[in-house]
Amino acid sequence: MKSTLSRGLPDLLHELLWFCHRQLPACVFGVLLLGGLLVTRHWTDAAPLSRQDFLFLYALGLQIVLIAFRFEHREEVGVIFAFHLLANLMEWFKTSPAIGSWQYPAEGVIFRALR
Repeated sequence: MKSTLSRGLPDLLHELLWFCHRQLPACVFGVLLLGGLLVTRHWTDAAPLSRQDFLFLYALGLQIVLIAFRFEHREEVGVIFAFHLLANLMEWFKTSPAIGSWQYPAEGVIFRALR
C-alpha cells in the first residue's frame, strides 16, 4: 500500500524511497562515526586528549545515546556489547608490544592504561 506521499510516483521510485526510509536508521552510527573521523582528521598534539582516545570516547558516547533514544532495540544491545568487547580485545591484542601487528600514530591515555 502506497502512502499519500508516494502515490503517483513510479513503482521503482516508490520502492527506492521505501528502502531508504527503512535503511537510513541502520546507518546513523556509521555516518556519525565517519563524521567524527573527518572532523578530527587534523587533530593537534596540543589537545588534552589524543585523537584515538577522543574517538574511542565519542564512539562509546554515540552508542550510549543511540541506546538511550531507542535507535537500538533491546535485543540488539547484548549483541552490540559483545561486538564492541570482542573488537576492543582484538585491538588490544594486535597493538600489544608482544604482537606489534600495528600501532597508533600517537600514544593515548586509555589504551596505554590498559596494557
